Amino acid sequence: MLREGKLRSALDAVSAFIHSLHRLEPLSKGHNFELSFSNVDEGVVLLGTESAEEYRKCLSALWEAVSPGEQISLRTVEQVFQAAIFEALDIRQKRRGDFSVRLQQALQNIRLGLTAPLQRFLVFCPINGLALDGLPTRVGHVEFALFGKEQLEQFRAAVAAHKVDQEQLKIRYDELDRLAHEKDIFGRVTGAVEVGAVDGSAAELLAIKDLRLAVDIVNFYSDLLPYNHACISLPADADTARVVIPKLVLEGTQQTSVSIDHAWWGRIGELSLTKLWELDARRSVGFARVTKLLTGQRNDLEEKLIASFQWAGRATAETRGEEAFLLYAIALESLILADMNAIELKYRLRLRVAYLLANKLESRRDFFEKVSHLYDIRSKIVHSGEYQVTDADLGLLRNITKAVLIRICMGEEFIPMRSGQELGKWFQDRVLE
Repeated sequence: MLREGKLRSALDAVSAFIHSLHRLEPLSKGHNFELSFSNVDEGVVLLGTESAEEYRKCLSALWEAVSPGEQISLRTVEQVFQAAIFEALDIRQKRRGDFSVRLQQALQNIRLGLTAPLQRFLVFCPINGLALDGLPTRVGHVEFALFGKEQLEQFRAAVAAHKVDQEQLKIRYDELDRLAHEKDIFGRVTGAVEVGAVDGSAAELLAIKDLRLAVDIVNFYSDLLPYNHACISLPADADTARVVIPKLVLEGTQQTSVSIDHAWWGRIGELSLTKLWELDARRSVGFARVTKLLTGQRNDLEEKLIASFQWAGRATAETRGEEAFLLYAIALESLILADMNAIELKYRLRLRVAYLLANKLESRRDFFEKVSHLYDIRSKIVHSGEYQVTDADLGLLRNITKAVLIRICMGEEFIPMRSGQELGKWFQDRVLE
């Protein structure tokens, strides 16, 4: 959908902006200019400070007119905008008709470019750290599989189905031949997502969003698997590295003056989704239910639950203790305090966790004190920059957070709930019993 009123306003602003460019003397390369863009066939546009500011305002207005914005990329909107400028200005005098005719056609082309119908894209992205056993398998909207000849044939079939001349056909087949020898994708585990978007760059953004969600959900469960020391990740995320750290004693009384440590940072080994499904079947830790929630319409409470699982999944994969601690705290607070204001968060958080995880009074008191201790650490990290999280405290918060999320995910009393307010009322009823 497009916000028609905003689009009309944006096109009026674009029309005025292009009119102003048409009246201006072109800036020479010796003058100061803030922004420039070019096209091999159309020439170069150089904008001074005021014109550059108007350009950004028009681009922002066009972007706001696109709804939902995720289905078309900002870069595509800018390309459509720039193409209209080139068409109207006709720097190299390639077109017929006077300026007003070219401008109206340029504005019409912007409208057509922003209202283009959605296309269906199948987007593949490499996944690090995932074992081959059990593949292909699906988690939410993502299918994890080995990218090989079967996937390459899908690309070949798509190229063959497009009606293009022989020159273009050869170019596309040559590109697929290069893909078959691309070691960073061919023969590697990938996540594949089908999305609807106007252009390829928007499709990539939408796919990465779904991929990150699936990766974070899998990572939430990764440390619940016995003897597993692996998380999965997208390219450029924190990954495994062998690190050599030499240390030299410059002053002191230590006998050892030099030491060289060799260590692995990040994951060790590969994560098996087969074992994860087996774990869920054996212990009912909620993996099947969470993956089902990823593919359907979610109510308010389910959205909060998925968001908390994702925060905790990021925490599980995080190698820096202080950041992992804060991510676990966010996961816990955003779900348990979904219906609360900020005034009495600490007290309610302690009380609600205690009621969720314990039945007896002494056990509740114990959880009450533990959460108080953990919340104090969280506040010190946020407000005073303290970076002294122990493994014991991080492990305690991890255990509490995961126990709470799985309890709410799988508890029969919580599954029918639809909002944070219903969850809050459940806690209130427990206090009044």
